[in-house]
Amino acid sequence: GRVEMKMSASTNNVACVDTGRLAGVVSQIVRNDGDHATAIPGLSLHRRNAVTVPLHCIYGLGIGLTLQGSKQVMVGDDVLTYSPGQSMVTSVDLPVVSNVIKASVAQPFLGMMLTFDGTVVMQVAERLRLSQRMKDNGFRPITVQSLDAKVLDALERLGG
Repeated sequence: GRVEMKMSASTNNVACVDTGRLAGVVSQIVRNDGDHATAIPGLSLHRRNAVTVPLHCIYGLGIGLTLQGSKQVMVGDDVLTYSPGQSMVTSVDLPVVSNVIKASVAQPFLGMMLTFDGTVVMQVAERLRLSQRMKDNGFRPITVQSLDAKVLDALERLGG
């Protein structure tokens, strides 16, 4: 059977940031179902007016943000669900099965994805000079976290 992934202690409560303003901006920009590229390299906006069937896809290195609705991502037997105010971070290209589990015409699923350049991420990691202990902490390739207010502020500036 499937195993529900446990989120970190910071994510076991309702998210503490309000994504409503950014959801309104994205809703005005993307009026039709689908995945929409933007003029900003690596930034895409997503809208679904109904729940979707599970689809196989590859999630790349980056951060996804649910602004409205909910999404489920399956990696093997692990199931992650993320909702408004939560972000999903992928640290490697990863095959997943993904579907929108909460969406309607009146309240569509709205999301953003910011894909990172792996070369730039490696350069930043080298500059951070992480201790071996930090490197050995056993990080997962995909996680769901409560969205930090500063990250939301930066995404709001990108989005509109």
